[in-house]
Amino acid sequence: MNYDYLIREINRSYPLRIEQIRLHREMIGGVYFAEGGGKRYVLKIYRSFKTADALQSVRILDYLEAHSYPAVTVLRTAGQESHILLEAQDGLQAAVLFRYAEGATPDGIAEAEVIGQQT
Repeated sequence: MNYDYLIREINRSYPLRIEQIRLHREMIGGVYFAEGGGKRYVLKIYRSFKTADALQSVRILDYLEAHSYPAVTVLRTAGQESHILLEAQDGLQAAVLFRYAEGATPDGIAEAEVIGQQT
């Protein structure tokens, strides 16, 4: 993905001034670190056929945050959307911008048990 294109699209869609972006890892899509104004963000770009999965992830994170469970914050665009769509060779890709959270990688199994116990 072209970094200049990513920076332009993020700054066009979000009330931020991203100055640089770099790839963190490529797995089921790309995870990027974006920085600007002394702040750091995480941009997750899903493959074009994973848009439904991306939006489901956003709904889950919104639910967890609404129920006071510590979850990463999904940043909203200037139009209050949870994601943007980026042009790619194989179609449109959903991109979600998150607030960067310092800390250790959580134990997914232990965290899932706690979530499953809440009613």
